[in-house]
Amino acid sequence: MRETAAELGVSRQTVYKWLRRFEAAVPLEDQPSRPRRSPQETPLRLVHRIEQLRRTRKLTAVEIAAELGLAASTVSRILLRIGLGKLWRVEAATAPARRYEHERPGALVHIDAKKFARIERIGHRIHGDRSRRVEGAGWEWTFVAVDDCTRLAHAEMHASESAPCATRFLRHVIDRFASLGIQIERVLTDNAKCYGSNDFRALCQAHGIRQVFTRPYTPRTNGKAEREPPGSPEARSVESDLLGPTFRSA
Repeated sequence: MRETAAELGVSRQTVYKWLRRFEAAVPLEDQPSRPRRSPQETPLRLVHRIEQLRRTRKLTAVEIAAELGLAASTVSRILLRIGLGKLWRVEAATAPARRYEHERPGALVHIDAKKFARIERIGHRIHGDRSRRVEGAGWEWTFVAVDDCTRLAHAEMHASESAPCATRFLRHVIDRFASLGIQIERVLTDNAKCYGSNDFRALCQAHGIRQVFTRPYTPRTNGKAEREPPGSPEARSVESDLLGPTFRSA
């Protein structure tokens, strides 16, 4: 048992548990602890009614609870279970896609940042041992800029999503685009603090760039930068011309 446990990377108790299940001719996988019957569970018709009110009338959990005579906590739990816990998800699913594309390079540049866990060595997906963990490796942020017209993209890894890092990235984007003869007119970002900092605003003003911000909780507004991953986390600087139809989404 000890050798088998060491070979599989599990404890001896787990091996004994699997052996007992095998001898009893039952599945080796852990079975759900949920009871077969739940007399106090919310009836399915009410669940469907909650979903209907959420999708058609876009009511909050409190409003749905008041209309159906249920506890707000119950409605919130059901909405979370059926994937409608956030109202903006409902609006995003029902709102028609608004596709757009500017006619000239530099008219609008989408900018966004993505948080990645820092990779110091290979993980359990490769070596299979979940006990060998890396604690305190930290995080890195990938800033990506995509031109709305040409899909010219520039991405860099930075230590944080701070104002100095965002400003440094924008300066590099301006220099990169200028080397290709592109003058940036506007940049579209979300409402993160780094894009509203004095340094970031001053850099935009110095180059005659107008700042445009997305509506809160509407990442689809900045879809050209939100949708496409900026590349592998190991890369410190990535530059590429992306001209295919993959990026043609709002």
